[in-house]
Amino acid sequence: MSRKTKQGLILLAILVMPSLFYVVLSSGEHDIGGMPYYGPREADPNSEIKKGVPDTIYYSLPSYPDSKTADGAGFDWSSIEGQIKVVSFAHPDDEGFRVMEQMQTVFERFSDKEQVDLLTFFLGETLNDSTVTALREGYSPNNKNWRLLKSESAKTFALEGLLIESESNLEIDWYNTIVLVDQNNHIRGYYDGLQYVETKALMDGIKSLRFVEYRPVKMEEDEGE
Repeated sequence: MSRKTKQGLILLAILVMPSLFYVVLSSGEHDIGGMPYYGPREADPNSEIKKGVPDTIYYSLPSYPDSKTADGAGFDWSSIEGQIKVVSFAHPDDEGFRVMEQMQTVFERFSDKEQVDLLTFFLGETLNDSTVTALREGYSPNNKNWRLLKSESAKTFALEGLLIESESNLEIDWYNTIVLVDQNNHIRGYYDGLQYVETKALMDGIKSLRFVEYRPVKMEEDEGE
């Protein structure tokens, strides 16, 4: 093989491989970056992947609980419709800070990304001024994309909405689980909030979901030029 041929092949690889990688990641919505869908699923009678093979309807969160922010105002869930959501729980025990530290790391990585919202439900008796002050001293909840919330239905939401105990397969208390929810309210990942090594896996999951969102936005921008 001549030197010019080798150079030509290298140049071709440089030009083609990024596009090939893009196509692999963005083909369909069912295996983006190898991320699973959690919860019950059923065949879609109105859509086919190919002739004779029905598409799949994946479980999506049926609703969100009535919640209040740290300042006592009702939280409007429609304000984050279509967003990537990272849901966690702040339990007032000796291990609760470990979950908050993971959320802090995720917040610092994605604080400038408008597509990502962090939501932490405080599970103590009340969300009073001293609680908020203590949490804010070490962490950053109640910024524009990390809300500290209080809801009487937080546990019900965790078990019946987020399906933590039935789907996560993590051998930890439900309130130490961090859940990743995509733009269409599908559950895409469960992460052990007590293990710091899980932080990278969580952030990689968020990046994959952001990539999915980037594709149609980029295509619309290109069509408008």
